[in-house]
This record gives sequence, C-alpha cells and structure tokens, in this order.
Amino acid sequence: YTLGISLLYRGKRLLISSSLILFSCMGFYLFRFWLIPIFLSSGILFLLLSKSLHIKKKLVILGILVSICSVGVIKLFSYYQITTAADLLQRIIVSSQNFGIGGSSQFISLTSWTDVVAALPLMMFTALFRPLIFENGSLFFVLAGIENTILLILFCIATYKIIVQRFWEKPIIQFSFFHILIFSIAYGPISYQNLSSSERFKAM
Repeated sequence: YTLGISLLYRGKRLLISSSLILFSCMGFYLFRFWLIPIFLSSGILFLLLSKSLHIKKKLVILGILVSICSVGVIKLFSYYQITTAADLLQRIIVSSQNFGIGGSSQFISLTSWTDVVAALPLMMFTALFRPLIFENGSLFFVLAGIENTILLILFCIATYKIIVQRFWEKPIIQFSFFHILIFSIAYGPISYQNLSSSERFKAM
C-alpha cells in the first residue's frame, strides 16, 4: 500500500501503483475491512495537500483512492447498520464499552458527540503510547511500557525535528503524520477502554 502511494505521489506508473493499492485493499476487505477507510483516508489527505502533483493528475489519483475508500466505508456502514450520525455515535459507544473488560480495562463515559470530542486527545494518546511503564506491575505491562516510553521519546524527537529542522517538507513525514492521525482517531475510543487491546492494535 505504501509503495503504491509513493508511486502515485511521484506521478509515475499510475496503473501499477493503483494495482498495488487495490491488491492491498483486497486483503483488508477479506480480513479487516475497516482498515480500508483508515489507510485510504491518510493517503487521500496526503495526496490532496501535495503541491508536487499537477491538478489534473491529482484529480485522477484522488478519484481512484476515493472510489476504493468508498467501498470500505459502505461495507463498514452496512455491516454495523449505520445510516445516521446517531447510529455512528452509538456504534462508537458500544464498541468502546465492549472492550472495557479484563484486568487492563478502564472506564470512560461516552454518551454524546461532545463527550467523544472532549475525550479524543486522551484516547488518541492512549492508542499511540499507553500503557506507560508505571501503569501496571505485570511483566507484560512493564515490557509494553518500556516500548511505549521509547516510542514517546522518539515521537518527541521527531516532532522537534519536524518543527525546527523543517522535516515537514519531506513527503514520507507528511504521509506518516496523516496515517498516525487517522489511526489514533479510529482506534482511540476502544484502545482507552482496554490497554492490552491498545498494544495489539499497534502491533497489527
């Protein structure tokens, strides 16, 4: 998928790059169909804000990505019977609560879109960097905490370089940013309720 996006960004081998993305999404569709909008959304945002592509070529590429992404969104909404914003909110709440079991579970009250938006920063942080090393005494959490601490340190270093050394201009940095953003938003509500699941989602 990443190779396909890279080729699309360079504006070369449109057929090959589109085939790579389509092949990747076929795997997502069979096993983890909700990953299609997650991956494709980051690619769409990345290419949409790209300044190196000619407008006509950009429209063609975005048309391809949006078409593939819409298949995943339709499948997702059909599977969970989502037809309105209220249905989507209810699905977020139910999915979040379903993971609130086990020794690593924790509770957060989500009853409205206001609650979701207010808790989103903490949930996104949890999806990316928790459990932290001091949060649980078990061996699994200690090892996971060490890993997440290293990730957090690397994230801070990367953020510094992006801001100070203007690394944002590098295409791979832009694509990575959008992918991390979409991933943390998508998995935040369920990652917060269960820290063990948070580790599994990152590994996946």
